[in-house]
Amino acid sequence: MKKIISLLIILFGITIISSNVYAHDGEHNYDPDEIAPTYGETQTWVDYYNPDVPEGRAVQHSFLWEEDKSLRAYYYANAFEGYSPPGMEIAINFDGHDTYGPGNSRLVWATGPIVDNQSGSGGTYWMNEMPYGYIDTTFSDSHNEPGANLGSGRFGLIDRGVWYNAATYLEDGNTAADDYKVRVARTHKHNEGEVMGMCSGDTGDPWCYFQDGPGFEAVESWRGNAPGETYYWNIPYNQFDYDFVDPTFRNQPQ
Repeated sequence: MKKIISLLIILFGITIISSNVYAHDGEHNYDPDEIAPTYGETQTWVDYYNPDVPEGRAVQHSFLWEEDKSLRAYYYANAFEGYSPPGMEIAINFDGHDTYGPGNSRLVWATGPIVDNQSGSGGTYWMNEMPYGYIDTTFSDSHNEPGANLGSGRFGLIDRGVWYNAATYLEDGNTAADDYKVRVARTHKHNEGEVMGMCSGDTGDPWCYFQDGPGFEAVESWRGNAPGETYYWNIPYNQFDYDFVDPTFRNQPQ
């Protein structure tokens, strides 16, 4: 999730690799239906009309939290191990488990967001309507499942019954089509100076946020096809982890 941007990260690199760091700090303590919106959808497409990102590969998530549905999982008092406020992240991951070409390069539609820092906001490279919205860094992301995470630093502030959108342009991969999954996860905020000194302590700083535990797969592995039709999210009333599904939309390298 977090991108190497300073000498500090390099100094800690050996420790990170040897300690088997994961994208989450612990185990979730809420069921999927309490952390994920009931209604949502994901779209992927090639944008031929934005002059700032010619033929940009794009993804957009849209969701609604029902008016009568509790947000108790996102209350300050219910934060994971006291790390408050709770946040939420939506992640799209492309299937790069197959390898092709020189250096065993992964055959994926996109390799991550074009910009993964706050300066890319304002509608140019990414947008996020969620409270304290951010785009996550890509440090420690899996090379087998590259993608992009869009999050809220204080998800409990959303207005129920209102549709929210979050979108980003992606770096081109080496295939015209790919399979993907979408994950929704609750997160918690670390304190200033933690996460190898990278966390500022500010609400919405992506260096401060980590998943509580496994995320709910809103679009199962690997049933999403990019670019393509809109995929509507699963109703989140079942387990977090689905059985692996073989890819179905694999193209040859461009």
